[in-house]
Amino acid sequence: MFDTFSDDVATSTFRYFSHLRELSPQHSISTAEICKYISELESEFTTRFGEFQKYGPMFSFLIKPDSFDGHELDLSLLDCLDTQDMIMQLIELKSLTLWVTKFAELRKQLETTAGRDHSTCIFTCWICLPEKFSCLRKIALALLTVFGSTFLCEQIFSHMKSVLSRQLTTPKLVCN
Repeated sequence: MFDTFSDDVATSTFRYFSHLRELSPQHSISTAEICKYISELESEFTTRFGEFQKYGPMFSFLIKPDSFDGHELDLSLLDCLDTQDMIMQLIELKSLTLWVTKFAELRKQLETTAGRDHSTCIFTCWICLPEKFSCLRKIALALLTVFGSTFLCEQIFSHMKSVLSRQLTTPKLVCN
């Protein structure tokens, strides 16, 4: 995809950049600079989305623990949790028809419901696990809260930024 955009800019065709096409007759456009930016953008996308391939199997654990190989889970990311019993609990979970069926039903439910209910369905399924699967439940809940906690942190930083900018721009009254 990025090659297509780079070629489009390098040849000054601007098929995919209508605003540049409109501006090009009136202004000189630095296509080399735009191509460099596209290249940097491609590199950034490759780096960021490459992590999905690395962590993808971990997230499949949330809906497919019954068909999950315990060695696919990078437990180094979950050092704060006690994960020693994970493999044994996973083996026991796979041997219980009730829980294999529950997770199969979860996957079917996820296929038939709207996206906004997915997290609730997954969370509810994991919360219902008995205490003997506490290690698996802790891992699942840690994975489920990654995105929520990141969102909350960013929301707090954004709020603090707006509060601090207001304080810096508000004129201070000097009382004598």
